[in-house]
Amino acid sequence: MSSLVEFQIPSAFTANELLNHPDWIIDLTAEEIAEIDIALREHLGSNVEYQDITKSKFPLPCFSTKLSYVLDVIENGIGAVILRGLPVEKYEPMELKKLFWGISLHLGTAVEQSSGGELINEIKNMGLKIGDPKSRYINSRGAAALHTDGCDLVMMLSIAEAESGGESELASSVGVHNEMLKHYPDLLEVLYEPFYYKLPNWYQGTENYYPLPIFANCQGYFVCTYIRYLIEDAQNYTNAPRLTEKQRQALDKLDEIYNSPQFKLSFRLKPGDMLLMNNLLVVHGRKDYTDGVATKRHLMRVWVSHPKSRPLPPEYSIPYTNTAPGSVRVGSLFVKW
Repeated sequence: MSSLVEFQIPSAFTANELLNHPDWIIDLTAEEIAEIDIALREHLGSNVEYQDITKSKFPLPCFSTKLSYVLDVIENGIGAVILRGLPVEKYEPMELKKLFWGISLHLGTAVEQSSGGELINEIKNMGLKIGDPKSRYINSRGAAALHTDGCDLVMMLSIAEAESGGESELASSVGVHNEMLKHYPDLLEVLYEPFYYKLPNWYQGTENYYPLPIFANCQGYFVCTYIRYLIEDAQNYTNAPRLTEKQRQALDKLDEIYNSPQFKLSFRLKPGDMLLMNNLLVVHGRKDYTDGVATKRHLMRVWVSHPKSRPLPPEYSIPYTNTAPGSVRVGSLFVKW
């Protein structure tokens, strides 16, 4: 495919380059923390549900400037940032939910994470194993393979760490793409072609699957969506097109490079860390973990559409609904229900 190009952009990082990048970890200042606390106090003890809090009712005049910078880094810079230092230990669970929601309002619009309509998901072990029909990796303690979510911006707040394990994992889709272009261009070409993803059972359509390329070049913007288990799940339908040997080779090589020490960064999120990732530029996952009696891994997650987002190819209209840059788009087809 003669149109294959190397994307020479800041988000084409290796693990070491991300680890040493000045924008990777940004500390909150005492003034910003105080501003967040003041904005929250209006809603402490109130009967207002977190989702009813609006941006105007959660003013962050100084911190919002930093959030605007972070959004530029997410979209046009390295594509992933940790905001560090929020004192989560001083807040009750509902206060944290309101606080997290209030901050997200200054980044964009939260979108539903499944057909259940959750706007904030709690990521913690609920005793379910991956493979259980009721389980998603967010409520089990199992490992999660590197993947993308169904949104422009993934935002997570770390509340507590596991006793052992549970390291977050992240890799640059852009960097891996460029590595494949250099060494495996024939397999990279395959990844620009449609793969068939399973549609969730609740989706009302004529088929049980839909086509989507893993990599795309949309008006010069890099785009990646990769959830291998949904590709494999589509193979359970006899009428779905079969994965070819070349496609399996391409997926296996993609996984191999994503998980190589050169590209995959493993790290622990400290309590009070907020991890923000451009879902179209990076993949993320986590290692399995064990909770203790007093220490149990707990995060909150929001999916955000933001006004600085990139355009998407026309075929992305099935899972995302809207492909125009800066539009509100919902990717809840990327979960099983």
